Amino acid sequence: MFEKQMFYAYIGSNLVALIMVVLSWRWKAAGRLSFVLLFLVGGIYNFGTAFARPGEYVSFIRLAHGSFALRFFLQHPTAIVAAIGIGQLVIAVLVSLRNWPVMVGLLGAVLFLLGIAPLGTSAGFPASLIMAIAALLLLRARYTSTLWSELIAGLWHHPHPHSAS
Repeated sequence: MFEKQMFYAYIGSNLVALIMVVLSWRWKAAGRLSFVLLFLVGGIYNFGTAFARPGEYVSFIRLAHGSFALRFFLQHPTAIVAAIGIGQLVIAVLVSLRNWPVMVGLLGAVLFLLGIAPLGTSAGFPASLIMAIAALLLLRARYTSTLWSELIAGLWHHPHPHSAS
């Protein structure tokens, strides 16, 4: 059953990555929202896991890194996973802001996503590379307003389909 779940997670993560590229290419606010949600959920999960089950990531590290990294990770799993979670939460917040913080957040997203690529299929590879492309697409734009104000403005300016025009 575990292999079947991993297969579905692999397919799902790559589909989500492709959707993120389309959103980032066509609708800047929706693309930003997808990154905020991705890093918010990931950050909350990783931060919580750091304290509840810090050894959960040992198998991923064993697959991707040498003995020094594994030894260091085994000595400090809570601190490392908590730091990863905090970094993800910071990326989520930065991407939701405006001006240069958005650029910093998107660059952080690209670096994070490239950084997990060596974990291979256990991290949904090539999903992280596809998501990094989506972040690069978003880096082409200017962000003069927060994500939240863009979303509210988008909802406010679109009349209800059944209203009189």
